[in-house]
Amino acid sequence: MNTRLNSDWQRDLELRLRRYSGNGFQTFSGDVMKAKYRDDFSRVKPFGTLGDKGCDGFLHSSGTVYAC
Repeated sequence: MNTRLNSDWQRDLELRLRRYSGNGFQTFSGDVMKAKYRDDFSRVKPFGTLGDKGCDGFLHSSGTVYAC
């Protein structure tokens, strides 16, 4: 990857991340994980009044729980 392309990518990512808060960031990070790991990654949906208990995603192959 050339330096300018890398620099543009980093700037675009930083601008995008600065716009997010709370749920927006959680959705974005879930989108990134789903794009990278496909069916190996599952988003955790809130369960009634309990919410998601801080767990935002699960990577099946490693048993890793992600919290944003």
